[in-house]
Amino acid sequence: TLQLADLGVDAADTFKTTQYAAPVKRSKGVMVKDAAELVAALKQKGLL
Repeated sequence: TLQLADLGVDAADTFKTTQYAAPVKRSKGVMVKDAAELVAALKQKGLL
């Protein structure tokens, strides 16, 4: 088993958590029956 130090890897923490926040509420999505309906819905919204 190799140790990180033997490989020259610094295993010190590099990130610090400064705050937590709940995600923004998203609007309800649209259910589609199949791929063709998905493509049609995306085209209607101008996403394709």
